Amino acid sequence: MHSSKKALLVICAAISLLIVVWHFGLHNYFSLASLQANRIYLEHMVQRNYLQAVLMFIGIYTAVIAVLIPGVPPLTIIGGFLFGFVPGVIYSALGAAVGATLSFLLIRYVLSNVIKGRYAQKLDAFNKKIAAQGAATYLLTMQLVGVIPYFIINTLAALTQVRT
Repeated sequence: MHSSKKALLVICAAISLLIVVWHFGLHNYFSLASLQANRIYLEHMVQRNYLQAVLMFIGIYTAVIAVLIPGVPPLTIIGGFLFGFVPGVIYSALGAAVGATLSFLLIRYVLSNVIKGRYAQKLDAFNKKIAAQGAATYLLTMQLVGVIPYFIINTLAALTQVRT
């Protein structure tokens, strides 16, 4: 399968998922008002099914990061709400790491030809900065500055020779 067909398939799958979520109103379950209204029920369910709740949260967090859906900050807050501050941070970080790795691999092996063709000049400049400063230093600095969204940094990194 050609990379453009793979890219189209991935894009269609992501759009289909968003349409299903929107159509069935699933996005309403992740609002602050919904959390407050169902606080006691959610606390009880998390206590009763802790492992399943953790795995579900990490799975959702991973999926959101992997398919580049906006909404990570509210999801992180939900993790703290459901599990407490420290466990929420740990579960969010785990979901983010797995999701970012999946996103990185998806971009590198499925979408790279499509993206490289359109942004070749910008990628050349990015590759030169990585070569001059080192991949870890440059990517970490970009992430900590916070001006460039994470998914763009991850996309750029996936299009370079940076190891997974």
